[in-house]
Amino acid sequence: MLYTALKSFANALNAHIKSRFGFTQDRVQVANVKRPDDKDAGEANRITITLVNVREERNIKSQPTRPQERPIYLDLTILIAVYYGEESSYEQALRELSAVIGFLQANSVFTPQNTSGMEGNIERLVFRLENMEIQSLQNMWAMTGGKFTPSVVYRAQLVAIDEGQAGLGTPLIGGL
Repeated sequence: MLYTALKSFANALNAHIKSRFGFTQDRVQVANVKRPDDKDAGEANRITITLVNVREERNIKSQPTRPQERPIYLDLTILIAVYYGEESSYEQALRELSAVIGFLQANSVFTPQNTSGMEGNIERLVFRLENMEIQSLQNMWAMTGGKFTPSVVYRAQLVAIDEGQAGLGTPLIGGL
């Protein structure tokens, strides 16, 4: 569910970035943050989507009392970082980061109906910009082991309606 949601989002963002800048190769990938100074050929000239944290959202009103009857609401903290190499520049990284922010401003809700490859067990993925203090941002980059590069943090609410796990061989206890 998590990979499918992020990969579907990455594909949509990649199509936008390629169209906006006239790139022929894919630029967006779901991957760990790595140090931009590492000599890995895949490091430069890319936009990386990294899942930093997953939390269950428990403050949703009017949920059924039985967990099997309610959808799963998850808050995902996502770091979107733009890596640039010798062929591009810091200025180009800022342009691409601006394009990412603009794309998410115009397209903040992703569903199976409007996003190719998103599975039907995901009702929606809703993005909102996360305001982070410098210290929190510094801690996030230190935690990931990456070297800072132009980036933005989004909180994405993932609503999964059914993973097919409810009622699989585990009877409910009743009559207490």
